Amino acid sequence: MQPLLIHPQTVTISQRDTSSTTWDDDALEPVLQVERGTAFNIRAQVVFADQNNPRFRSTGIGLTGKGYLIVRKRDLERMGKTVAFTDKITSIGEETVLYFVESVTNVVSHTRRSKAQRIYFTDKLPTKEA
Repeated sequence: MQPLLIHPQTVTISQRDTSSTTWDDDALEPVLQVERGTAFNIRAQVVFADQNNPRFRSTGIGLTGKGYLIVRKRDLERMGKTVAFTDKITSIGEETVLYFVESVTNVVSHTRRSKAQRIYFTDKLPTKEA
């Protein structure tokens, strides 16, 4: 039995394409920026933990946004896609957004089988993998 998504939205995710990115071998980082591959759409349950709330930063007040998506692993496997660190979320439903994937974890159900993934995102580009 596959997990049911509550009020699923169509989410557009743009993956990193490290094979076509120019890398600096000494610094082990992209020269200008990471190239993005073709975007794909997937149905996901969207949960916002913090959306458009003002936060005080050293540069002033800024709006933040973070949360997570729940997607069925079967849907990703059928498309032959995986979601990874720093992939870009460009739209949720009809709204154009700019969020970055922080981490991906498996969601285990009562049957002890992982049939879904939880994709955590934030509005700031993460600087390193945890």
